[in-house]
Amino acid sequence: MHGNITRHFTWREALRSQKAFDKGLDNTPGPEAEKAIRQTAEGMEFVRSLLGVIIDVTSWFRSPLVNEAVGGSPTSDHITGWAVDFKARGLSAHTAARRIIASPIMFDQLIWYPGEDRLHISFAPGDRREVMTKPKGQPGYLPGLVLCT
Repeated sequence: MHGNITRHFTWREALRSQKAFDKGLDNTPGPEAEKAIRQTAEGMEFVRSLLGVIIDVTSWFRSPLVNEAVGGSPTSDHITGWAVDFKARGLSAHTAARRIIASPIMFDQLIWYPGEDRLHISFAPGDRREVMTKPKGQPGYLPGLVLCT
């Protein structure tokens, strides 16, 4: 798996994991996750086009061992290749989230991390368009986009 998945997204950024590198963990997707990564890349092309800026991927696919090593949820859509954490270059994550929510882009889940100014988006089957905020230093998630102090 080398080169581009789509015009603007590469296998390198989909599979990159500093934690996997540091711990010597395999982060190779199986056939189903590979298929999901391809579909997720298509969804991310819509996001990139909508926002009109470069997308900096901070986390995409995580093998179960890598997901455990980073403290991810055991039911995380990163494990299946459906989820991407990202920053929209030149836009706040809150602004990017508002634009995605107002668009016709179908997603399953969008989580805003205001303390890290990043977004998590999942294109897992379901298209719930669930939106949540994860306040820094607080347990749990809040429904919707919630400005936190």
